[in-house]
Amino acid sequence: MTGYEEVRQLLDDDRLGRAHREPDKASRTGESAMFGGPLGDFGTEQADHRRMHALLQPHFSPKRMRALRARVETLTTGLLDELVEAGPPADLHAALALPLPIAVICELLGVPFEDRAQFRAWTQAAGDVTDRARSEQGLTELFSTASSSWHVSAPAVTRTPM
Repeated sequence: MTGYEEVRQLLDDDRLGRAHREPDKASRTGESAMFGGPLGDFGTEQADHRRMHALLQPHFSPKRMRALRARVETLTTGLLDELVEAGPPADLHAALALPLPIAVICELLGVPFEDRAQFRAWTQAAGDVTDRARSEQGLTELFSTASSSWHVSAPAVTRTPM
């Protein structure tokens, strides 16, 4: 699948999802608790998806994304400045492609600047496709801290840059 319309059709197909009728028999792509195999309850997946969509959609509205644009540009400029300052050779993946999405997610979740390195470590652990225990521990730390310490907030240009 490479075309937008084909991908859109798949994403809109109710027959496809993250859950499986028999999770123990489902194929796996790795050991990640988040990405490695089926996730959720097959019987409630569609209702769960609708509920999560309703909860998250206001935070990702076109208006909210437009409001975030200036902040993303500021974060990007800061990361590119750091890349230039470090001099050659440049690793665009390590200097921009990895930290920028994490920084934007932190902005959306209201993760304080001083917690961002820990947030990144937990997300890397959660996505670990080779170590299930590490992945589960990363998710546990991420969700327990997120639910008790951070809040989804409006984008602000006054926050400390990366």
